[in-house]
Amino acid sequence: VYDPTAFEVEFVDLQGKTYAVETLSADQLMQLHHTLQDKRQKRVSSIKTIHCKGAFEKESEFDENPISLECTIHCMDTGQVLLEVEEDTYNNIRRKIMYESSPIYGIEEEDDIPIDNLIKDNDLSELQKLQRKLHNFSKSKKIVRPAYTGKFKFEGTSIPEGYYISAAVLNDTTQKPDIILNNLTISEGSKVRESGDSELEVHLGISDFRMPTKTQFDYRDDQINLYIEPLSVEGNKIGYSSLASNLLSKSSSLPSESQFRNSMLITQAISIATGKQINVFFNIVKTKEGFEEAWYGLKPVKVNTGFKLIQEPHLNSFICQIMNSVNTLSLEETGISLSIWWYLQTFQSGILAANFLLLCTAFESLNSKFGENVNSRLLSKPEYRAIREAVTVALREKIDDFEKEEKTDKYSIFTSKVESVFQDGGLNRVGNLSAGIRDMLNHYKVKYDDLFENFDFIGIRNDIVHAGDSDFNTMFDVYLKLSNLYRRLILHMFQYE
Repeated sequence: VYDPTAFEVEFVDLQGKTYAVETLSADQLMQLHHTLQDKRQKRVSSIKTIHCKGAFEKESEFDENPISLECTIHCMDTGQVLLEVEEDTYNNIRRKIMYESSPIYGIEEEDDIPIDNLIKDNDLSELQKLQRKLHNFSKSKKIVRPAYTGKFKFEGTSIPEGYYISAAVLNDTTQKPDIILNNLTISEGSKVRESGDSELEVHLGISDFRMPTKTQFDYRDDQINLYIEPLSVEGNKIGYSSLASNLLSKSSSLPSESQFRNSMLITQAISIATGKQINVFFNIVKTKEGFEEAWYGLKPVKVNTGFKLIQEPHLNSFICQIMNSVNTLSLEETGISLSIWWYLQTFQSGILAANFLLLCTAFESLNSKFGENVNSRLLSKPEYRAIREAVTVALREKIDDFEKEEKTDKYSIFTSKVESVFQDGGLNRVGNLSAGIRDMLNHYKVKYDDLFENFDFIGIRNDIVHAGDSDFNTMFDVYLKLSNLYRRLILHMFQYE
C-alpha cells in the first residue's frame, strides 16, 4: 500500500557501497536531514581537526574507572573546542559525571548490601537502584563514598603524530553529542626549551581583524619582528566573533612570555583603533626543539563594537608608529593593559551607568599605577606600614571597651572601614583622585581643559556607586567627553600622532 508519509532511505559509505536501507517517516527524515546539516556545518567551521586516543577521567585525583576514547577534537572558527564522540560514548560520559559527582550511601546496620563491590565494578545501574532503595532510610544511612567535587579532563595522544594532548572538560550539555573542552594543550615531546641563540616564534590567533596580505612590522630596536597574516578562514557565524588572523612574533633575544605580552598589547591597540573587541583564540610557541599549542576554548560571542578611532587606510601606519615609537614592554608597566581591558568592556554593555563605571575604572587603574611610578607618596613604604600597623593594634586593643557596651558589631564595621582606607594607600598620596588624574594627564601632555574644568565626572561616578542613580542627560554628556579624553590619553601613551 502506498504511504506518502513513508520514505525509503539508502545509506552508503565513502566508497559508494550500500550498507543499510531503512524506511523512515517524514519526521524521522527531517530529523536525519537536520542532523547531517549540523554535522556539515560543524565541519565547515572546524579549522583544526585532531584525531586522538586517550581517556576521560578525573582531573584532581586518581580515577579508578576512566573511559577510554578514540575520538576527534575540533577547534572551531568561533573559538570553541569540541570533542566529537559517538552518542553512546557521550551518554557514558554524562552518566560517569553524574555518578562521580554524587555521594554513595549505605545503611549502617546492614552489611549485606554489596555497595563496595558495586563501586569497585562501576556498576552504575545497580548502584542507582540501590540508592533509590535507600532513599527512605534517612536516619540510618551513611556516606560510603563522598561526591567528587573536582573537574574532569581528557588526556591522550594524537594519531598518528603522537603529540601529547590535554584539555579540561566543561560540564555543559548544549553541544550534545559533543563534549565542550577548554584549555586544550598540544605539545611535541618534552617542554619546549628556550635558548638565547635560537629564534623563538609566538603565534596568536586573533579574531575580527584581517589584512589583505601578510604584513611585517619591525620593532624599533630589532628585538622583535611582528607579522600579521590573514588565515584562510571566513567566519560562517554571522554576527559572531570568528578567527581572522595570525599575529606572529619572532625574536632570538626575548623569551616567549615577553613576546606574548607585547603581542597582547598590540592586539589591544588594534581593538581600540578598529572599535572591535579582538579576541585571542589560541597561542603557539615554537622553537627548533618543538612546539606548545594552547586553545582557550572560548564560548561563541557576538562581535562587540565601540568607537572606531583609526580609519582603515591608516591602520598600518598606526601599528608601525606604535612599534617604532614606544617600548611596549616598558609601556605595559604603566598599567595600560589592564586599563584598556576595562575600557573594552564598555563595548559589551548597553547600560550607560555600567559603562560610565567601567570607563572610570579604566582611568582609575591607570592613575593608581601612575601614582606608584611617580613617587607621589607622603611617607616611605616602611614608615606608612609602621603607622598602619600601630593603628591596627590600637583598634584591636579598644574592642574590649565596646564588648562591655554590646557594640561589637558596629565597632567591627568601623574597624574594617579604617583598615580598608589604609589598605588602598590613598592616605599616603598627594592630593585626591581629581588631582591625581590631572597630574597624569599633564605628565602625558594630554589636552583636557576643552572637555573638563573640574573633572565633574568623579561626582557622577560617586552618585552611581553610592546612591545607584544620577541624572541621565548629564551622565550621557559627560560620558561622551570622558570617552574622548580616555582615547586621547591612550594615543598619547602610545605616542601616536
